[in-house]
Amino acid sequence: MFNGAKKFGPKEFDRTMEASGGANNAYTSENITAYTDWFPSSALEIIFELESDRIAHLNFDSSMIESERGVILSERSTGLENNPMEELWQEVQATAFIAHPYMWPVIGWESDIKNWTKQDLENYFHTYYAPNNCVVVISGDVKFDDVKMFAEKYFGSIPSGPEPRKVHTIEPTQTGERRVFVQREVPTPYLMITYHVPQSGSEDYYALDLLNSILSQGRSSRLYSSLVEDSQLALEADSYYGDAFDPTLFYLLGVCNDGIKASELEKAMLNEIQKIIDEGINLRAAGVGQRRGQIGGQRVPHRLFGRAAVQHVVVDDPAALRLRAPAPAEDLDLEAVVLHVDARGEDQAAWRDAAQRHRLGARGQGGVLDVAAGVGPALAEPRVDEAHQLGGVSLRCDPLGR
Repeated sequence: MFNGAKKFGPKEFDRTMEASGGANNAYTSENITAYTDWFPSSALEIIFELESDRIAHLNFDSSMIESERGVILSERSTGLENNPMEELWQEVQATAFIAHPYMWPVIGWESDIKNWTKQDLENYFHTYYAPNNCVVVISGDVKFDDVKMFAEKYFGSIPSGPEPRKVHTIEPTQTGERRVFVQREVPTPYLMITYHVPQSGSEDYYALDLLNSILSQGRSSRLYSSLVEDSQLALEADSYYGDAFDPTLFYLLGVCNDGIKASELEKAMLNEIQKIIDEGINLRAAGVGQRRGQIGGQRVPHRLFGRAAVQHVVVDDPAALRLRAPAPAEDLDLEAVVLHVDARGEDQAAWRDAAQRHRLGARGQGGVLDVAAGVGPALAEPRVDEAHQLGGVSLRCDPLGR
């Protein structure tokens, strides 16, 4: 997708976008492939032109295909060699699913990569990379009329492809425990426990997503505090619940501390789950809730994690940075409020100056500025300890002491 089309040849996609002040990236999951572009609003039309060119006229060059085949094989083998958890993940998925396509690793099996042909790629592309199977999401300082005009101009003539075949296979109900062991040299054992759970569109999705946060988001989470800090059974303890079109898996992951057996860590992990089953979750004690705060005169979502509140706001002009930290509710006993400012613009020095004017700590990188403001007595320069991922926006949590 990045190696040339009809108008923009090899490497020209990136060069043209970067020359217009933009950048891009892509990822593939078990469910979708996403291509993301970041760019100034003045480059909106060139982005439409770039994307329409590679959707309508992608070049399938035989030599480039063989080059990419080698890159993917290397990526697969390197990932498995360097990350024991990735190898374990691959084997667990292939064991947990015996019928549904979720059994296959996203990058593919080595034999698949070695054997797909140019015709296979073209058939796949014209089936799935077509307007009837794509969704475009645009956000930022753009006008709806401009977006509609450019979409009609550059995408309107691209024909629909054949209707992709629906995934009709339903994973059979698992009737007993399944175990898989991977033998390789590692300093300490790795452990993964999975549960079959509903897909993202189910009524249980938000409860599972919240459970994932309570179990593993931050140092105050149940798995980290119990297994890493208190009992010191694990070097790492985590959970994962990803978005999925079809019923998927909820993961518990851990890396044993030195001298700890996998069976010991497994028992402790399952005990944490059993506690939730037996006792439920006290949301107030967990510090999870939602209220609203005010930044610069506008009301924005205000999420609570542990003893810190997190907010996100988009600001286009350093001179317009007017931050006023909301007073936390007394019954929640917050120690910090973190304001994540999406600083649109290239002048990082101006953003840092603006943050200092408001007596806030600032960390600027790549056009995004994190701003942290302490609430409470005797709070000095913020110290960042925890990172949270909320809706694709990276936020920094700052649990400051009193």
